[in-house]
Amino acid sequence: MSESVLITYATRYGSTKEVAEKIAQILIHDEFEVEVLPCKKVDTIEQYQFIVIGAPYYIGGMLKDAKNFLLRNQDMLSKKPVAFFALGPIGETEKELTETQNQLDKELKQFPWFKPISTVMFGGKYNPKKLRLLDKFLTLPPASPLHNLAANDARNWEDIKNWAEKITASLISIKNPSIQ
Repeated sequence: MSESVLITYATRYGSTKEVAEKIAQILIHDEFEVEVLPCKKVDTIEQYQFIVIGAPYYIGGMLKDAKNFLLRNQDMLSKKPVAFFALGPIGETEKELTETQNQLDKELKQFPWFKPISTVMFGGKYNPKKLRLLDKFLTLPPASPLHNLAANDARNWEDIKNWAEKITASLISIKNPSIQ
């Protein structure tokens, strides 16, 4: 019998969903039973053996849907193996990823019971043409890092694939401690 994995995500413009779906493909290839759902549509996580959570990281914070999911499922998440990924900087430098990862680590300390087996920050995706009205206002001030920024996609699909494979190996070793 295959192990059941929930990959849940918060997203504003769809890029975190795309990463969640890519991770699901890798886990399915490794014979896990996978369900991919938005955080706000998950009623219970009781039936899943493993949980993967994805959230975009905007302007120093993760989306409210992801935070609410963590709070709503605190008891079960503290008892199950969980992996967490975030999409953050739209720049492609290691420094930006590290700085944003540090901000995320600090934010996750708000949830001291949350102990993921792996936490990672990937680059994000930005398309100014798809911004909602309120988000467009953030791009207007000349001091904004988004001011006149062109569309780009800093997601490194090879890094995402490698992380998903690492998660798969971790889940297999948790399921079968004799395989190490």
